[in-house]
Amino acid sequence: MPVLALDSPLRWWYGFPIALLLTCVIEVLAYLAAFWTLGWCRSRPSPFRPLTTGSALALALAVNLISHPLLWMISLRYDRTGQLITAEMCVAVIEGMLIFAVVALRPGTDTRLSRLGWALLTALGVNTLSLLIGMITLPAVLNR
Repeated sequence: MPVLALDSPLRWWYGFPIALLLTCVIEVLAYLAAFWTLGWCRSRPSPFRPLTTGSALALALAVNLISHPLLWMISLRYDRTGQLITAEMCVAVIEGMLIFAVVALRPGTDTRLSRLGWALLTALGVNTLSLLIGMITLPAVLNR
């Protein structure tokens, strides 16, 4: 089943700014909540937390600014739901590895393997949430 109609603005780069904004709003907030819940960030630096709120915000924004253009470019080539989901999961792995690369270098109480697992699981969950919300809201926003 095709994901996008033939005349959809998402088939061109014109929908990119709206999609990027929507993605960043959803994913940055979800990442901040996840990092906070995992105990990875607090408002002030701590030897027991790998991130501050500011660095967590910067990390969440950075992974989206890196991965979203890649996903967009790939998704313009495919029009099937399964292909989009596969591309989204690949982006989630990339985001998870970027998050791990940052938190693994910082002090904390959990192991590197634990951080890797949580980084990948968090990225998968956040990207799944973003994909579902985006598939529901973006067509409505663009068709007004």
